[in-house]
Amino acid sequence: MKTVGQLREILEGAHRLDSHVHTHLCDGKPEMTVESIAARAREIGLDTVILTPHFHKQVRDESETLYTDTDESIFFALREEINHYEKQCGAVRFLLSAEVDILSEKGDLSLKLSLKGEEQLDLVTPTMNYHPLLPLRFVHLTYGKDVDRLHESGEYQDAARAIGGVERVLESMYQTQINAILHCPYPAMLGHFFAAHSVHPQKYTWFNAKKEHLPLMKEGAMGVIEACRKTKSMMDLTGVHLQKGESVAERWQKNDFLTELQATVLSHCKREKILALAGSDAHRLEAIGRSEAYYRFLLNRV
Repeated sequence: MKTVGQLREILEGAHRLDSHVHTHLCDGKPEMTVESIAARAREIGLDTVILTPHFHKQVRDESETLYTDTDESIFFALREEINHYEKQCGAVRFLLSAEVDILSEKGDLSLKLSLKGEEQLDLVTPTMNYHPLLPLRFVHLTYGKDVDRLHESGEYQDAARAIGGVERVLESMYQTQINAILHCPYPAMLGHFFAAHSVHPQKYTWFNAKKEHLPLMKEGAMGVIEACRKTKSMMDLTGVHLQKGESVAERWQKNDFLTELQATVLSHCKREKILALAGSDAHRLEAIGRSEAYYRFLLNRV
C-alpha cells in the first residue's frame, strides 16, 4: 500500500477527482471497466479516480442474505486493468481502495487479506453500510420506497427505541466510525460520511435525525474529524447525490438543516488539513462525478 505521505501528495496534486467509483468486477455495471471509466473521467474533466470495489463478509437477517462474500481476486484483476491502462495511456490517475464494512461498534472491519492482496491496494475505505445496533433490514435506508415504508410504518422508530432512541443510534454511529479509523491498520479514507448527513430522495435522513439532533450530530462529526486528524486519515464525503435534472441549489434546499452540518464538516476538515474528498459512489458511467458540483458549492461557502 502507499504511505499516507504518498497518498496526500497524489490527491493534493489532483485537479478534479472522484473518490468513490465501483467497477464491473464488483457491483458496477458491465461497462464499468477501467478504460471506460477513464474515458468518462476525461470527458467530464476528472484527472484522478479512486476505485472502491466492495469487500463484504456474508451477513444475514433471518433468511435474507444482504451481502455475498467477495475475495481479493477482485483486487488482482483490477490492478491488472489499471496497469494495462497506464501502459496504453495513463491520462487519468487511478488509485485502488476497497470499500470494507465496519462490522461492530468496536470498529472491526470485514477485511482479511494476504500480503500479496495488500500489495494490490493503495488504501482502504472503511464504510458503515449498516448500523451495528439496528436489524440488517435497515441497510441502505437511502432507497426511496424502503425508507418510506420503514419510517411511515413506524418500524424504524420501534427499532431505534429498542436500543435507546435516535440519540443512541447517532452516538453509536459516530463511535463506530471513530473506532474503525483509530484501529484501521492501513491508510484509510472513511467512506460515505455524508450518507447520514443528508436528506435522501424523499424526506428522511438515514437514521431519522431531525433538526433537534443537530448539536449531537455536530459533536459526533467533530469526534470523527479528530480521529482522522490523529491517524492522518482522509474522508470520503460520498452521500449527496444529485438526481437527474436536479440543480445544486435544489439539492442544497432539500438537505434542509443538514447543510449547516455539511458546511461545518468541510470547514473543520479544511482547518485541520484533513483531505475531504468528493465521491459519487458511481455504479454506472453516467454517474461518475455526479456529486462534485455540490461539494464545490459547499467549499465556496466555508
